[in-house]
Amino acid sequence: MSLFFEHCKQSRGDTKSVLARLLDPMLLTEVAEAIASHFLKSGVTRVLTSSPAGIALAYKTAELLSAKAVFAKPCTEEESYSAVANARTNTVLSLPKRYLTAADTVLIVDDTLATGRIASALLEITRQSGAALCGIGVALEKKSHGASDKLRARGIEIFSAVTETEGAGGIPVFEKNEAT
Repeated sequence: MSLFFEHCKQSRGDTKSVLARLLDPMLLTEVAEAIASHFLKSGVTRVLTSSPAGIALAYKTAELLSAKAVFAKPCTEEESYSAVANARTNTVLSLPKRYLTAADTVLIVDDTLATGRIASALLEITRQSGAALCGIGVALEKKSHGASDKLRARGIEIFSAVTETEGAGGIPVFEKNEAT
């Protein structure tokens, strides 16, 4: 986990540029291996994501878990699960029902967990399908936004490769997390 952690530290809070580097195969593999290792014994059959930045990470994680990756996206299809991801912009994420069933065990994977809007929409899609949820895996958890604490309070297991908190003077502080 040292490559991704070092990139976060060197970003000086510009985590968007760090996350863009997830397309670097070594960084992507490092983060996916940490997430997959943490959820290895959870019986994951589907890795669910939505954002373009999360697709590569979800795909690599699914590959390591011998699962299938599925992607919710803004669209309207008949026979799909749908959830509002951003009420302000009326963004609705949808996933055709044929890709997720009650027989599945879902791991939600994304590049970042900050406000929790995308995670909440993906949780709702998982709930609608009747699938079991094993948890959420992210490359970077931004603790100062509070979403991860609210999700954990609901009993949702979250693994983040790196956690960002706000230090003195608003300077971001990064902590490397090891898979358990």
